[in-house]
Amino acid sequence: MAKGVATLRERDRYWLRHHDACEKSGLTAKAYARRHRISIQGLYQARKRLRARGALEAAAERRSKAKPGSGGGFARVEVAAAPKARYRVRLANGALVEWEGACGVDLARVLGAVSQLR
Repeated sequence: MAKGVATLRERDRYWLRHHDACEKSGLTAKAYARRHRISIQGLYQARKRLRARGALEAAAERRSKAKPGSGGGFARVEVAAAPKARYRVRLANGALVEWEGACGVDLARVLGAVSQLR
């Protein structure tokens, strides 16, 4: 327990005892509250109030729940370039046109020109 405990009201001492027990238990605040059938919101509000009164240290940086060496729960992902679309068209005049990833305007010109062939 931190400084200023003697000047706390009974309600604050109640929550301070729960806070200390929660820290020692190694459980998350939510799991601790569920196990002891206390309000998680009440525990969070009490922590805020106790910090404001100097009975608790400022909130420490949150600990990751990820397993050590697991990359923090994230995996590096690289997105491969999408393969270019490939097309093959046989026109009525027998011409075969194949292309890869052409834009619509260029494709329309090529098909128009090829369709004119005899």
